[in-house]
Amino acid sequence: MLYISDTIQEISQTNIKTTEKKCEGRGIPIQDNFLYTLSFADDQVVTAHDEENLCYMLRKLEKEYTKNGLEINLENTEYLTTEQESVRNLERDDDRESTGTEKFKYLGFILSRNGITEPDIISRLAQIRTYIKQMNGVLWNRQITRNTKKRIYNTLVRSIMTYRAENWVINKRNRSKITAS
Repeated sequence: MLYISDTIQEISQTNIKTTEKKCEGRGIPIQDNFLYTLSFADDQVVTAHDEENLCYMLRKLEKEYTKNGLEINLENTEYLTTEQESVRNLERDDDRESTGTEKFKYLGFILSRNGITEPDIISRLAQIRTYIKQMNGVLWNRQITRNTKKRIYNTLVRSIMTYRAENWVINKRNRSKITAS
């Protein structure tokens, strides 16, 4: 049995290989290679050194998807740059544009244009507060031992907080927010 997601993944892999040849030497240089795309299921990130290369790679990627009956939803396409001082839209060659943004979420991690991780930390803290509100009855139940409550906290709350935390840049203010939770 072949699932739709498997078919999309297969098409995506074929598109990536074809696009890889066409986009050779473009993207972000990392050691001897160039990173130009990150893919997960139906989410894709395209990276480039400049707008010209980005527009070129988007054009090639869209062409490969169209060959296979897929289309890129431009309403859900966001553009994030670290170069400009203000956020603006990306004007593409085909008179279409991608919406500029300060930050976006990819695979549960909030990427921001200035490289700070505070939006992700704030998001995690909000998730923890919501979870603790939901677990309030359990955490204050006198019939549940303190040891069991600690295990629940360590297993669930800490895992929410520390997921992808290795990417965070921690300053004093963030450290105190995290410690308080």
